[in-house]
Amino acid sequence: MLYKNIKYGLINLIKWLPVIWRDRDWDYCYIYDLLYFKFSNMEQLFDDCQVNKKRLREIKIAKNLAKRLSAEDYLSKAIKDWSKKHKADFLSRSDNSNIARKRIKKYCEHADFMKQQDKEYLFNLISKRINSWWL
Repeated sequence: MLYKNIKYGLINLIKWLPVIWRDRDWDYCYIYDLLYFKFSNMEQLFDDCQVNKKRLREIKIAKNLAKRLSAEDYLSKAIKDWSKKHKADFLSRSDNSNIARKRIKKYCEHADFMKQQDKEYLFNLISKRINSWWL
């Protein structure tokens, strides 16, 4: 038993070393990196063990939310979606500064809303479901 614990502990140290190496205390994004790595490991373990599909789906959702929150790519995604929808550049030279300012403000607010929504979804999911993932 002791041998297995030591072996698993060493494997875990090696597996987590790059994640811990990149971790910094001054930015909240690193917490999302840790969560993403943990959920990725759980997803792989649970997929291999053929765990209940609902649990596996919840873990995948949590993993993807952690990755999105870590990337902080909400504004560029909103702008890209706008450009695709309107088949035009987000800001063109013909826009006057007032129109451009309003458009930027609107999409910044939308990006903030999407980020907050993802954060609430992730932590509500963890809060409600974490104990059931290992049953």
